[in-house]
Parts: sequence; structure tokens; C-alpha cells
Amino acid sequence: MMAPQSLEMMVQVVDWKLFGAWLDTEGSISSIITRMKKRNRTGLKRAHELAVYQDEKEVLELLRDFLIRSGIPRPYLYRNQKTGVWALKIYRPEDIERIIYNVEPFILTQKKKLQIEKFRRFRSEKYKRFPRVTT
Repeated sequence: MMAPQSLEMMVQVVDWKLFGAWLDTEGSISSIITRMKKRNRTGLKRAHELAVYQDEKEVLELLRDFLIRSGIPRPYLYRNQKTGVWALKIYRPEDIERIIYNVEPFILTQKKKLQIEKFRRFRSEKYKRFPRVTT
């Protein structure tokens, strides 16, 4: 556990560059389109997620507090009961877009760049409208 003074110092140094480094090394951005069925109708569902994983809750609390101060209203912090790993997740596409806009200059890995590209492709006009729901 960190000392209170070091936590206060950490809060002051958290910025988009640091958040981008955490996302680049310990995070993921996923965008999927899945098939869903409701009663006698079938269709497609879009889901987006930005997540940062860590064993230390305090670190993710600092990142969550930074996101809230930066205008991201609903970052979720929870612990996976099976693995014990903490996760900070954002689901709203508008919030994910804003985070990507701010951290993209600091993303270094090719894998994360491809995840950003996939997210943008899924948010483009081509994917805005799904084919009509079939019966």
C-alpha cells in the first residue's frame, strides 16, 4: 500500500501521457459486432470497451479519478473474482473516442494501434446502420 504523500504526488502527475502508457502496456480496446436473437427476430449488436488491468487497486483508482476529472463520467472499477485482477473499464463509445484522441500520440505498440484502427472503423458511417432485422 502506498503512503498518503506518495498518492497525492501521483495524483498530480497523472496526465494523458501516463494514461496512454498504462493503456498501451496493460490495457485493451475491443470492438465487436455480435449476432443477437430476441424472440423470433434476429439482428446485430455493437459493443465497445476500453479496459486497463492491474493487480493493484490503488493505481486504477488514480487513473479512474483522473478520467472523472477529465470529463469521462462513468469509468467502472471492479475486481474479477476468479483471477483477482482489477479492471478499469469504459463502455460508452463517445468516452472511448475522447480517450483515444488524447492518448493516441503516446501509443507505441502496433497491437494497440490496430485496436484503435478497428474501433474507428466500427464507428465509421459504413457500420452505423446494420442490415434490417429479419424475422
